[in-house]
Amino acid sequence: MFKDILDALKAKAAFTALDRLARDFELTPHDSALQRAYGLALFDLGFAERALSALSPLLDSTRLDDPAITLVVGHCHSALGDIQQAATAYRALLNASQPDARSIAYWSLADLKQFRFTDVELTQLRQHLNDAQGTPQIHLAEFAMAWALDFAGDATHAFLQLQRANEKVAVHRQYPASQFNQQLADLERHQPSKARNYAPCATPLFIVGLPRSGSTLLEQLLASSPLITATHELPFVQQIAEAISAKAHPLSIYDAQFNAKQAQSLRDQYLQQAHRYLEGSTPFFIDKWLDNFWYAPLIFDLFPEARMLSVSRDIADNLIGLFRQYFGTGNAFAFDLKAALHYCSVHLGAMAKLQQQYPRQVMVLDYKRLVTETPLVMAQIAKFCGFEPISNVQAISGFSGSIMTPSGNQLRDGITTQYLNRSAQYSDDLAPFQTQIRLLENRRATLIGAR
Repeated sequence: MFKDILDALKAKAAFTALDRLARDFELTPHDSALQRAYGLALFDLGFAERALSALSPLLDSTRLDDPAITLVVGHCHSALGDIQQAATAYRALLNASQPDARSIAYWSLADLKQFRFTDVELTQLRQHLNDAQGTPQIHLAEFAMAWALDFAGDATHAFLQLQRANEKVAVHRQYPASQFNQQLADLERHQPSKARNYAPCATPLFIVGLPRSGSTLLEQLLASSPLITATHELPFVQQIAEAISAKAHPLSIYDAQFNAKQAQSLRDQYLQQAHRYLEGSTPFFIDKWLDNFWYAPLIFDLFPEARMLSVSRDIADNLIGLFRQYFGTGNAFAFDLKAALHYCSVHLGAMAKLQQQYPRQVMVLDYKRLVTETPLVMAQIAKFCGFEPISNVQAISGFSGSIMTPSGNQLRDGITTQYLNRSAQYSDDLAPFQTQIRLLENRRATLIGAR
């Protein structure tokens, strides 16, 4: 049974295919199809700079014939903070013959966050919305128009546009509420086991929680310490959990039992993958796979030295942040406000239980305090995690390096309070949900005040 788990993990090993592509590309560097596959694989694994180097030479010959290359080159520039180059790549796709490519381009431009459409582009976007209705990716153009309307201060029409866009996505991405209810029930009945002893390794700092809550800001603040390396959104814990569920068939992931040798093998499997992102040697590294709170018992069984940090944002602000964002995969709750409220509820329940079960390993932070009392909050985090406080953290004026998440470009200007009370302009649209929002906000206040 355990061999089946390891075999399943090896089959999913992300770097196996990448290493094979790298070897083949080294042998045949002029094979454009291989170069394309290698560049796209690099980007998928979070290596934006290397992906850009691999794909850029292909642009001139494939800009419109192969929109994926132009799109990913734009994504690479965006991740690296070069907004102008990203916009240039996306704008090139506005001339593509395929309506879907143009819809993707409009959303990619809007998703730069700091980008503003010209009047001509807005006119073209409106025409595209009329001409391309019924095409598979039209919802992306609708998300883009919603962002443009929001920026113009027209929250009423922005929300109507968001409703249309989200409804189209929600039809194809059903939110499994009962599954999350069961996961929360399983987590709440779980009792932590005695901590195992392992040989020392770099300590993982798991950042978990809801999207659009401030998790990327926390990641970048932590990564400003010379003691901490930022990696990527690493799916490796989830892959271990899925392999256990598929091969061991426990009643839940929390019921799986492993002896010391087996636990060491799973720990090694995770570290082998994570270490591909570590340049040099730092005593701490960050894993920002937000869903990892569901796997906390497994994480602390394999990594008793680990710390888990979650940023908690005002419920209404987080709700609107989710509804305004298109997620390419997962996060089915984001496309329906009722589903989002339900997921916020189970998330609060899970974090409350984890903070109770693992008080020395799990910390929930308030987003408002993180941006208004940054030095104090970061000093508290440093003490909790066991590293030296980050010097002069308030002086950080912007973040550099590769940031793969949608909020990356919002962080280039540094720490800001402008995203507090972001939901105010949508208060009328959220009015039907105010009772639930208040109840959840009361629970959130209890959670962030529990430490």
